[in-house]
Amino acid sequence: MEQVSVFRLRLGVVLIGIWWIPIWLLAPLVAHFLDQPAGSVTLAIAIVQTVIGLIGVLFAGRQALRIVRHTGIRAVPRKIWHVLWAGSLVEPEPTSG
Repeated sequence: MEQVSVFRLRLGVVLIGIWWIPIWLLAPLVAHFLDQPAGSVTLAIAIVQTVIGLIGVLFAGRQALRIVRHTGIRAVPRKIWHVLWAGSLVEPEPTSG
């Protein structure tokens, strides 16, 4: 299996999370401090936030694609969650006893 970068997967998820936070709501406050029109500040924030989110999709998507290539489609969410949570792709074998 190809090497999956846990850091890149986690970074991508964080960047996607930042994309979803409504930072544009702060635009009137920022516009007041910068003496700029609120519309242009809102547009600039939305553009920067979208670029951040798309970079996150690129990072996380490439790592998820490496997992998808070698895993059945039904097991992909479980494996990705395991990589995000545990930091490794290999799940420990259950011990019997």
